Amino acid sequence: MPARNAEKLLYRGWMLGERDYSALSAGVTEQGYLPVTSSHAYAACHFLSRALDVLGEWTPETRFVLLLPDRAVNWEGVKTALAAFGPRPLIVKDDVKSRKHEWLDACFIPDAGDTAQALKVVETFAERQGDALTGGIALRAFETFRAIGTHPQSGMPLTEEYRLFFVAGQPALVTDYWDITNPDSEPLPLDELTGLAAKISSPFFTVDVARLQAGGWWNWATRRWPGGPNRSAPKP
Repeated sequence: MPARNAEKLLYRGWMLGERDYSALSAGVTEQGYLPVTSSHAYAACHFLSRALDVLGEWTPETRFVLLLPDRAVNWEGVKTALAAFGPRPLIVKDDVKSRKHEWLDACFIPDAGDTAQALKVVETFAERQGDALTGGIALRAFETFRAIGTHPQSGMPLTEEYRLFFVAGQPALVTDYWDITNPDSEPLPLDELTGLAAKISSPFFTVDVARLQAGGWWNWATRRWPGGPNRSAPKP
């Protein structure tokens, strides 16, 4: 048990699994330090399926299909989830990561209604994730955000996105997601985002926000921020 005035430590490094982070947190605590982010807070922010409890109505529509007990993909569940989207375009990821730099092969589904092609993308994604496949398969509605370029290797569309770092519930840093300046960008709705961040039970986390092609900041459920005209799309 660390002392009340114990030095606080913040982990900065590659994303760890829940068990590994818990072990790191326990080891740090045993040495008399105090982790800034508890194991519970880390898991709440790290896994998409848990973040959806807070951000579900503020992020593109998502259907999550858990892995089977033997860690195999639940293909029947994936087919049911695809059918729910109709002909909409999707992206596929797991509970933590996408393979966005393999855009056409293992990330983007142009038409969820084309079941054979969609399953091929999901299968390729799962195979390439291998043992790193975490939690299950997340199918997320592909929204049209403001384009700022195309990735030269993968052909992935680059969109106007920002990464916000929150510390103690307040935005401490806002950066461009891509190394491309957007001089004509409209201001981010920081007051609304800070209000949303207050619902996230972690003292330190990041949120990605993207601007719609038509302008504004996206909320797929209500098409607006409560009490205001802006729209936003936080992406856990």
